[in-house]
Amino acid sequence: MSSRKGMHRQSEKLLQNIFGNSAIKQGKENVWSLTNRLLKNSPQPTPCLTVYVGNSKHTSSTTDTAHALLDKFYPDDTPDTTDKQYGFKEQTSTVDALKRAIDIIKEAKSSKQLAFADDVLLIVESKKPTDLELSANKALDLIVNWGKGVKLTFGPNKTQIIAFTPKAKAAKIAMDGLALEFVDEIKILGIIIDKNLRFIRHVKHVIDKSLNIYKKLARFVRPTWGAQPENIRTIYKQVIEPTITYAAGIWGSAVKYETVKNQLRSLQRGFALKIIRSFRTVSATAAIALAQLTPLHLKISEVEAMELAKALGTTPLLPDDVILERPVRSCDLLHPADRKCINFAYATTQQEINDYCPPGCTPIYTDGSKNTEDEVGAAFVVYKTGGNKVIRKFKLHKTCSVYQAELLAIQQACKWAVHNENIDVAILTDSLSSLQEIANKDSTNYAVASIHKLIKAINDRQGKVIFIWVKSHIGLEESGPVTA
Repeated sequence: MSSRKGMHRQSEKLLQNIFGNSAIKQGKENVWSLTNRLLKNSPQPTPCLTVYVGNSKHTSSTTDTAHALLDKFYPDDTPDTTDKQYGFKEQTSTVDALKRAIDIIKEAKSSKQLAFADDVLLIVESKKPTDLELSANKALDLIVNWGKGVKLTFGPNKTQIIAFTPKAKAAKIAMDGLALEFVDEIKILGIIIDKNLRFIRHVKHVIDKSLNIYKKLARFVRPTWGAQPENIRTIYKQVIEPTITYAAGIWGSAVKYETVKNQLRSLQRGFALKIIRSFRTVSATAAIALAQLTPLHLKISEVEAMELAKALGTTPLLPDDVILERPVRSCDLLHPADRKCINFAYATTQQEINDYCPPGCTPIYTDGSKNTEDEVGAAFVVYKTGGNKVIRKFKLHKTCSVYQAELLAIQQACKWAVHNENIDVAILTDSLSSLQEIANKDSTNYAVASIHKLIKAINDRQGKVIFIWVKSHIGLEESGPVTA
């Protein structure tokens, strides 16, 4: 017993030497959770806005800093003398990237060059095969010569060429002196594009791929008497369905063919039989219904509609005056030098809120909600000095989410602070997800990008915005009227 007590005292001394006495007296929160919490709550380091340029001088603004860095690392660079800019359009998704390519192919209005990671897609159109041959060879020569100039080699052996009309197939195309042979299909970003744009070959490819994935996963979930129905359902929902519907916005139109529907029905029937553990004589329709699975061709059509809505920003299910929320382009965000790390505090009592808010700080409570009739609303309440209140309410479309309503309330609260020239404001919300997205300085969310610009406007006039998370507005004296 004495040896155990001695070892315990030695352990305490060792912990005290490493972490101090706080490691022994933590109680419910041990040193590991305390360290983790301190790391999470500690403010992130902000990049310096000025740099040393020599002769005991520093730059005075972010613009001067940018010019100094350009002169240092790109001394031979000259100012642009033309408005024409070269570059690649940022792609938000696989569907967005391939849809642009297929739209160009279908419309055949002009020649385009698109880039996907380390691959280049060249689309050439012409009414005459001779003109097509001349344009394609000229474009390939430009690409090859440009690659040599930047020490980048394009392999003719890896280059594929496909013709979408019989006349185009008569053209003779060469790359770096090697003739290119036409193929019936090409694979781009995991999508097989055939010369007829029917995508039947792609459907067969994803079906075979899904079956191979299932066979491999079944080995890991198969107990002594075979894979259990719940395991089969999990594999189907989490692996097979996403694999089948990948980029359905591009090839989803293929489900109009009966041969495609039959192939998808056959694949789904196998999983449905395993889920309900029935005889193999049960029909596909009955098995899929008993397994409570959405028919694959309908699921593909659903995903196609959703992906096209995201890519185009419109959908026939919404009125013309209602637009879908889309990510903000990188060029429309704040300049990287102006993006600051935004932190938020946690408060559970009114006293904690008073401690976070400095004297003269105006508290603004925000909230967003959705009722049982799918009506969505947002609101904020400003508590001015002297007991005066400012209440603003906003109604959103019924298809909007509570998350969008919460962000709108915060956005409108920031706008009110900008227009009323309040120096310091404290925005209190019960939406933790909204604050986490606002803390992301590179967020492309439309409302968050607007909030970042409003915060910068307040900071430019020496103001300050404090964000505080209050769980469900519980225990607060002033949060009653904020319910949207």
